[in-house]
Amino acid sequence: AGVKIAVRVKDAIGSAPPGPVIAVVAAPVRVGAIDLPRGAELHGRVTGASGPRILVDFTFAIVNGRNIQLNGTALGADGRAGVPGRRGFGGASGLAAGASGGAAQALIEAAAGATGNPVAAAAIRGAAPGALDKTTRIDNEEDLVLTDAGARFFVYVEALPG
Repeated sequence: AGVKIAVRVKDAIGSAPPGPVIAVVAAPVRVGAIDLPRGAELHGRVTGASGPRILVDFTFAIVNGRNIQLNGTALGADGRAGVPGRRGFGGASGLAAGASGGAAQALIEAAAGATGNPVAAAAIRGAAPGALDKTTRIDNEEDLVLTDAGARFFVYVEALPG
């Protein structure tokens, strides 16, 4: 039988780029023959996102200076996979994306007008929608999910070697 370990994330995490995650055990818990004290660290990696959740797999714990292998998955308080978060940055980055889109539109119009050739101008304007779409998103942030340092969740661990 598996065990749900209450943890809090040490630092803020995001769903991209994939990277390391350290979660701190919130209360002592026994997993198999191993006691995980409060403050023990569980180490894992972000593997992506699913909706507004950051998917994290955990592979080892540090207990009293010893590395202990484990196989764990982050769960929200509702038992669903992933650390609950929020999408994108919003606010200022949305304004920046809008400004860069406006600047790109102005450059496209300037280039089309500078050709002096109606066929070339139409070709430039025809290619514009794809380029403009990319300028309205900064680093694909609509796909980014973020959570703050200290966010609380669970790590479900199947079993630890004794």
